[in-house]
Amino acid sequence: MKVSYQWLKELVESPFSPQELADKLTMVGLEVEDLSNPSYAYDHIVVGEISTIQPHPQDQELSLCQVHDGEGLRQIICGAKNIYPGAKVPLTLPGAQLPGGGKITTEKIKGIVSEGMLCSGTELELRNGSDGVLILPPDAKPGQTLIEMLNLWDIILDINITPNRPDCLSMMGIAREIAAITGAGAKLNKPPSHCEEQGPVIDQITSVTILAPDLCPRYAARVIEGIKIAPSPGWMQYRLKTLGFRPINNVVDITNYVLLELGHPLHAFDLSSLEEKRIVVRKARPGELFVTLDSLERRLDEEILVIADATNPVAIGGVMGGLYSEVKDETRNILLESAYFDPISIRKTSKKLGLQTEAAYRFSRGADPEGVIPALNRAAQLMKELAGGKIATGLIDNYPTPISLPEVYLRPSRVNKVLGTTLEKDQIKDILKRLELTPIQSPDEDRWCAQIPSFRRDLTREIDLIEEVARHTGYQNIPTTIPCSKIGVETKEVDKHLESQIRDIMVGCGLAEVINYSFISEEWLERLGLLYPFIQLKNPLSREWRVMRTTLIPGLIQNLIHNFNRKASGVRIFELGRVFLPCSPGTLPEERLYLAGSLAGTASSPSIWDKNQSEDFYSLKGVIETLLGRLHLKDYALAPSELRFLHPRKTLKLIAGGEELGFLGEIHLALAESLDLPLNTYLFELDCDKLKNLLSPKIEFSPLPKFPPVQRDLAIIIADDIPAQDVLAIIAEKGRPILRQAQVFDVYTGKQIPPGKKNLAYSLTFQRDDRTLTDTEVDLVFNQIVQGLEATLGGRLRE
Repeated sequence: MKVSYQWLKELVESPFSPQELADKLTMVGLEVEDLSNPSYAYDHIVVGEISTIQPHPQDQELSLCQVHDGEGLRQIICGAKNIYPGAKVPLTLPGAQLPGGGKITTEKIKGIVSEGMLCSGTELELRNGSDGVLILPPDAKPGQTLIEMLNLWDIILDINITPNRPDCLSMMGIAREIAAITGAGAKLNKPPSHCEEQGPVIDQITSVTILAPDLCPRYAARVIEGIKIAPSPGWMQYRLKTLGFRPINNVVDITNYVLLELGHPLHAFDLSSLEEKRIVVRKARPGELFVTLDSLERRLDEEILVIADATNPVAIGGVMGGLYSEVKDETRNILLESAYFDPISIRKTSKKLGLQTEAAYRFSRGADPEGVIPALNRAAQLMKELAGGKIATGLIDNYPTPISLPEVYLRPSRVNKVLGTTLEKDQIKDILKRLELTPIQSPDEDRWCAQIPSFRRDLTREIDLIEEVARHTGYQNIPTTIPCSKIGVETKEVDKHLESQIRDIMVGCGLAEVINYSFISEEWLERLGLLYPFIQLKNPLSREWRVMRTTLIPGLIQNLIHNFNRKASGVRIFELGRVFLPCSPGTLPEERLYLAGSLAGTASSPSIWDKNQSEDFYSLKGVIETLLGRLHLKDYALAPSELRFLHPRKTLKLIAGGEELGFLGEIHLALAESLDLPLNTYLFELDCDKLKNLLSPKIEFSPLPKFPPVQRDLAIIIADDIPAQDVLAIIAEKGRPILRQAQVFDVYTGKQIPPGKKNLAYSLTFQRDDRTLTDTEVDLVFNQIVQGLEATLGGRLRE
C-alpha cells in the first residue's frame, strides 16, 4: 500500500523524517519496502509571468510570449488560447523531464527559438481534462519552483500490509500506528465526520431493504442532490495519482479519496438510474446476468450478494458497481452507499468472478463496521463542498443486529513470561492505551480486561495483546536469551527411514525423483482403464484436478509427455507419494504410500559400443530386482498379468507373502502412439505399505566363503509359454543344498530350436561352506536338476 508522508503529517504530529518513519514502522511490523519522491518530475519547472504576447510571424495559431522566470525574460512559443499578459503560468525550462516522459530543449519552431514550454495541467499530470495552459494563483512569484508553489513535495512510502491488519489499509490506520509509536504527546487529527444537511428528508427520497443480513450486516446511505460533475481539484488529483489511483471526476474521486483516508470503501449511484429510487440488498438469482463497470457481462449465482434496485442488480456488493448506474457527466443526484459486508462472502465472490478491486481487497480482509457512518458523512460533506450538492436531511442506517465489540483478558505476568521481559504494569498499560485498548483492571490485579476497538478485528486472544505489547516495546529491546534444552539422540521413524532408503536406491539406479499434485482428472483414469472408485473434490481448482489420485501413473505419464515434447532423448523418473483410496461412506479415505517409476527412450547409460541403446524390459526388471534386493526381500515372484494400458504379453505382477504388491510392464502400443511417447516406455508401481509389512527388521550376515565355487552352464529347451521363473523354481529346489545362485543369461529362439520352443541358458553356482566340492558331487546335483526339468516341464538339455 502506498502512503503519503505529507498527508500523514496532516493527520498526526510526528517528529520523524521519512527515513526514520520508515524504520519505525518496519520495526512494529509494517514493513516499508520502498521510499519514492513523486515530485522529482517537477524539477526545472518554475513560475513564469507572461510580460507580452505577440502573434508568431509564420503561424497565426501560435503566440510569441516573453515570460519572466524570476531572473530575466525568456522567449516562449505557445499555442494555447487562454494566456494573457500578467498571467502566472508553469514555465518548463530546458533540461526538464515532463511527468509523461517528454524532455524539454531549446529549439526552433518555424524559424524562431523557443526557450522552454508553458504547460497545461494535463501535461503536468496535475489535472485531468484541463484545456490550455495551467493558470496559477495571482500571488505566485516568478522564479518560484512549481514544487514549492503548489506544495508538491512529498515522499511515498510503499508499505507491505499483512492480511491480518486491514485497519492499516488507510492513511488514518497508519496515523494511528504512528501515534502509538510516538507516545502520549502525539495527537491524532481525525477528519471531520459531520455534514451540513440542507435538502429534503431522505426517507421521502429513497429506502434500503436488507434481505441478506448474514452477508450484509449493515448498510447506510445518504442522498446528495443538485451536484455538478466536473474534474476534482488539482490537490486531490495529485494525491490520488501519487497513491496509484486514476482521477475520474469529482464524485468518484471523493469516494476514492475517503477510501484512502479512512480505509472504508464507498460507492456512488446515479439516483435517477435506480428503479423506484430504492435499494434492495439481496442474493443474486441463479443465472442472473449483470454488466459491471468494466463493461463485461457476468453470470451470477445465489451465493453472490448484489445491491439491487426494485428490479435489477446495480452492483456486486463489496466488489464492483454496475455500468448502467455509474456516475455520468449528466448525473445530478447521488445515492451514496457505505456498508459493512461479510469478509468471507466478499472473498469468495471476488475469486469466483476474477474481480480484484480496492473495495474487495479491503472488505475481504475485514472492514470496520463502526467506520460506516464516519466515512459516509466525510464523503457527503466533500461532495457538498467540491460538487456543489445539497445533502438530504438524515441518513439511512439499516443495522438490524449490531456487531458487539469483544473483550480480551490480559495478565501482565503472562506478558513478561512470554516475552522474557521485566516490564512494569504501568508500561504495559501505557502501550495498550496508545493502541486505544484501554484496560479495565479487575479485582484480580494480574488480570485486566481490554475492550477491543471495532477497527482491530484481529485481536481475539490474550496472545494477540502480548504481541501488541512486544511490537511497541520494540523487538530490538527484548533481551536475547538462549533457551535451555536437552540434546537427545536423533531417531528416525521406521516409515521415514524406509522412504529414505527407497529414494536412495532409485537414485542409485539412475532415476530422478518427480513430485506431482495429489489431484488428477478422471479422464486419465478412464484412459488407462483404472476406473475403480475414486474421491471427487467438491471445489476443484480446475477440471484437470477434480479427483484425488488412486494411482501415481497418470502423473508420471504427463511428466514423460512434458519431457519428450522438449526433445528429451531418454527419461528415467520415479515418484514416491501417497494415493487416496475411498472407504465406506462418512469415513476419511485410506492413504497409502506408493512407488511408481518409468524408463523410456534412450538408455541413460548406453553401451560404449551402442550409444543409441534403448531402454528395455530387462532394464526395468533390473530396477525392481535391485530395489527388492537392497531391501533384503528374497521370497517374491513375478507372474504374467494384464492391464489395459500395458502390453498384454509384456506385463508382470509382483507377488510376495501371498499378496500382489504391484506391476511392471511396457506401455501399450496404441496408448504410446496416441500420447506421442516412445514405444519402449516402461512403467512400474508398487504398494510400499504392503512391502513394508514383508520386510524384516533383522539383517543376517554370513561370513565370506573360504572354499571356491564351481560354475556350470545349463541350456534347456522348453515350451515357449513357460515362464523363466518356473524354471528357476525347479532349479532351486533340485539344486539343494549346494546350489548358491542361478541366473538366466540368454533366451534364444531360432533355426536350431523347434517351433513353439525356446532355449533358456542359466549360469549355476555351486559351493559349500565346509569344504571344496568335487566334480562328482556337482555332476550328481546337476543331473538332478536336468531330470527335474525334463519330468516337470517337459524340457530337454540342449546339446
